[in-house]
This record gives sequence, C-alpha cells and structure tokens, in this order.
Amino acid sequence: MTEIQTKTKGRKRVIIAAGALLGIAALATSAAFNDFANLNLGENGIGNDSAGGPDKSFNIQVATFDAVTGLPVTAPAPANYVWQEADSVAGEDVPIPGADTLVPGGTVTTNIPYRNWSSSFKAAVTLDLVDHWDASEHPVGTKPTSASADAALLYTIVQHPAVGSPTTLATNKKMSELTQMNLGLLDLEEQGKLVVTIKMVDHGSDAANEILKDVIAHPQAQFKGVSVAP
Repeated sequence: MTEIQTKTKGRKRVIIAAGALLGIAALATSAAFNDFANLNLGENGIGNDSAGGPDKSFNIQVATFDAVTGLPVTAPAPANYVWQEADSVAGEDVPIPGADTLVPGGTVTTNIPYRNWSSSFKAAVTLDLVDHWDASEHPVGTKPTSASADAALLYTIVQHPAVGSPTTLATNKKMSELTQMNLGLLDLEEQGKLVVTIKMVDHGSDAANEILKDVIAHPQAQFKGVSVAP
C-alpha cells in the first residue's frame, strides 16, 4: 500500500495512507455460507471478469477499478461492471483520485459497487470501518496509524441501491464511530454501490492545523454478510 502526502497551508504536511483496505466478507453461522472480497482503497484493483452465471452458493463480489482514473470498470448490462472475487486477506486495490492533494477542509471520494452474486441466497450485509496496519502488507518505511488520525479524518458514506433512493449511512463521522452500519438485505443477484467521501478537518489556521502534521491513517472498511434463504 502507498501513502499519500497531503499538504496543509504553509510548509506543514499531513500523511494519510492511500491503501485503506475495503473488505467484503460473509460471516459464518451454523446455517450460513461464507465468502469474502477485499479492496484496498488507494491502489489499482486486480480481478477477474464477469463472465458466467451466478453461483448457487453464497458469493459476494466487488468491482475492479481503473488504475489511472480510480473509477469502477464498466461492462454491458446486466453485469454493469467487471466484477472480481477479491477473496484474499491482502485484498485488491482501489485508487482514490486527488488523495495526494488533500488539504484541511478538502475531500476525496470513491465509488464502490458490490453485489450478491448468488441465485440461491439473499445477503444480510453490515459495514464496519476499523484501523488496519500490517507491516507485511506495507512497503518498508511506512508507519502504523497515528493516535491523531481518528480525529483528523471524517467519513460520509451514502448507499445507492439498485432500486430506490440513496440512504446516508454516516455524515462526517470518525472511523471509530462507524460500526455495524446496516446495508440491508441484498436480493438474489442484486447490486448496490457505496459512495465514500473522506474529509480532512480544518482547524481554521496554520497554527491550529499544526496538529495534523504527519498524521497517518490506515482505515479498513469491512462489509460483512450472512446468507439468508429467499
């Protein structure tokens, strides 16, 4: 995962990890199937195409992302996107355009399509944001999340279902406040999308923003799903 150097006013700087990990996982229960897909916000995603029909088993997928634009790679309907399993702990990467120029008061946004690729089971999905840093998954020289990172970055998350109006799950919330967000029940073969906006706080002056110097954050977004009989 790379790190973003985000400049404040004057000569100060703030460092935010661009490699935030986004994971989609299915929780195990005695009556549920398991599957997962991981995406690292900040770098290019690697995945397979959307050929073939839906699985009879429980299967949650995420879109692949263009390494330059950071946008999901589109495909003709009904697939709409080029999908990937992303079913490794290390995850797959998602670029965040403009993250390397973020300043206090500024924002960056990424769109994350996901789907329940099962013809047999619905999926009850929740979302958590947690701190994630593993030395084995980061380049030499990167640092773990700093103590001030939680207060420095605020998240707004809007869910866009395949049918119906968008729902705002969180507005300018700290990572530590974003737990057990209910994404509802995905129907058979249903798609959804999250729009995640990350804002750096602005304390109003260069002197006040000095507290943001060398902030490092490694947020991990975890989608957790449980299979539900239709």
